[in-house]
Amino acid sequence: MLYHAGVCGRIVRQTRRIFQAANVALETPYLDDRVVETALAVRLRDCGHPGRYKPLLTEAMTGIVPQLNLARSTKGEFSAETYLGLRRHRAKLLDLLDSSVLAERGLVDQDALRRAAAATYPRADPLWRLVPVINRPQGTTRYVKTRESQSFRRPPAPP
Repeated sequence: MLYHAGVCGRIVRQTRRIFQAANVALETPYLDDRVVETALAVRLRDCGHPGRYKPLLTEAMTGIVPQLNLARSTKGEFSAETYLGLRRHRAKLLDLLDSSVLAERGLVDQDALRRAAAATYPRADPLWRLVPVINRPQGTTRYVKTRESQSFRRPPAPP
């Protein structure tokens, strides 16, 4: 859950920059630190209730989030936008994968990622894990090169 919260946080920060450029405020109350901390503190058996969608979150956000949002019974679905984005930016993604420091170092399976990115109807699953890398390629490259330059030695394999 913490991994996904981190990924969501990075995506929201980047999306907020895009919105700011258009002079639009982006609010994400579901990702507020206190909301996430509270959700993590609740016992799993207290999180669900038959017939109610996300009851704990609904109670926590009453009076903050519009009632229309709290009354919904389903989750948003955005795969159409994901696939449209992949199609529009396929060439850039393939170029990025061709020059990947991670692939050069054997940290990712470049062929599998290229197949996923080049597919007519790609499964986005293998690509989601690369979102932080794609969004910050210079930082990733710098990290990998820094780690390689340090005097880190792998222990010898057992006989």
